[in-house]
Amino acid sequence: MIKQGCKTSSQHICSLLRCKGTTASDLSDSIGTTLKAGARSILILASNNDNWSPETTNGILQAIPVPVFGASFPALLHNREILHSGTLVIGFSESVEISIISRLSTDQEMIDEQLNHSFSCKPDNKTLLTFVDALTTQTEYFVDSLYNRTGSDVRIIGACAGSLDFIQKPCVFTNTGLLEDAAVLVQIPFEINPGVQHGWKTLDGPYLVTSSNNNQIETLNYKPALEVYRQALKNKTGLEFSDDDFYSAAKIYPLGIVHLDDEFIVRDPLKIHQQSLVCAGHIPENSMIYILQGEIEELCKSSHQAAREARNAHDLASPDMTPSAMVIDCVSRLLFLDREFDQEIEAIVSGAGDVTHLFGALTLGEILSAKTGSANLLNKTTVVGVF
Repeated sequence: MIKQGCKTSSQHICSLLRCKGTTASDLSDSIGTTLKAGARSILILASNNDNWSPETTNGILQAIPVPVFGASFPALLHNREILHSGTLVIGFSESVEISIISRLSTDQEMIDEQLNHSFSCKPDNKTLLTFVDALTTQTEYFVDSLYNRTGSDVRIIGACAGSLDFIQKPCVFTNTGLLEDAAVLVQIPFEINPGVQHGWKTLDGPYLVTSSNNNQIETLNYKPALEVYRQALKNKTGLEFSDDDFYSAAKIYPLGIVHLDDEFIVRDPLKIHQQSLVCAGHIPENSMIYILQGEIEELCKSSHQAAREARNAHDLASPDMTPSAMVIDCVSRLLFLDREFDQEIEAIVSGAGDVTHLFGALTLGEILSAKTGSANLLNKTTVVGVF
């Protein structure tokens, strides 16, 4: 159940508005209303279909007198509704510390140099929220470097922004403007309790990654990766696909990298390059991977578990407070579930329980650090943060 107000609300959110339209004036009006409601920092979540650009937004963003952060995505979530168009403006009662890391695709040394000079973890920081341009070539190095500076004491939660046409364009909202090839880091002085699940099950494997190049799997078990993947699907499911129709199969049968805790980090195969599989994320050489499959019931159950896990963690810390919930859900789950995606939304809502607000984005990648171990870039996964 989603409440519109509650005497015991945690009060971290003082305002949540959906822009009335897609003009600069509409965005400015929503920001002005949010500031009047007492916002000391502002989160903007936008749909790519609203076509925000630096020309229409930079003047507005640069004039905002409080920290602003956020990004644009293929779609948004607001309560039980999927928004394929629209912009959410969320006002927080607390001020936040913001750092901007730009030119992420340049080289790794530049990432480290910017983190060293621009980012310093504050003692009262409980959660680090980050929004990253999904089409930067250094996302995982950035996430690893960030974790090396925060350690396990600070929970990192993030989302990869951009559009499904996979054309890089400005997509990260900051006080300096709308940026591309960049990330915004947001130090939040309260804890966002996360839950994470994916629900994908093993179809075939394991296979040894015998040759890879960053996000490209070149060979599996010393054979061309595409040949192995194609033959495995034919043998296990009877499915055959052409090179032009690769993603119609890949969105149903992703890959899973075996992690330290025997869980999978899911990797979304996006396209093929010659005989290689190009994935949304790094594939380490000599890692073991499985071909995975999804079932509607299991995927929805996993999203419910992620929301329930987050809510339970919140209630242990603040049992008398009615929280809000932020959802970071991979857009490829929408592509897979299609008309059944409403079931996943209902599963998340029921798992989160009574909340004042439920909002979020359908993303091109999810970022989360575990209580033990490293921070990871995830695909095809549901992350829910309750606060």
